[in-house]
Amino acid sequence: MFTLPVAALREVAPPPAIASRIPRSAAPVLGAIQHRGRLAALVDLAGLLGCAAAGADRSEARMVLLERAAVGFLVDEVIGLAGDGEATPLAPDALVADVERLLGRRT
Repeated sequence: MFTLPVAALREVAPPPAIASRIPRSAAPVLGAIQHRGRLAALVDLAGLLGCAAAGADRSEARMVLLERAAVGFLVDEVIGLAGDGEATPLAPDALVADVERLLGRRT
């Protein structure tokens, strides 16, 4: 399970059709998409992180578009969204602590 700050997200939506492959891109880069008049790269997050996807049934898959980059991540599912004031902090595990350290934040 991975989390992103709500402020980093532009939108969560069903994944659109791939408009075209991006030449010489890495395997996790699924291709270019058009969404609401914007062009973005769609990246399979599980493939990018070296994890196996949840399964062949991707009916719950969602595209998570980032606010400040022309990138969308294909994820197996979105469990929930909470505004900054509504989020319930969880005890950080080692991965979260490492991400926080890389981002320069304290856990």
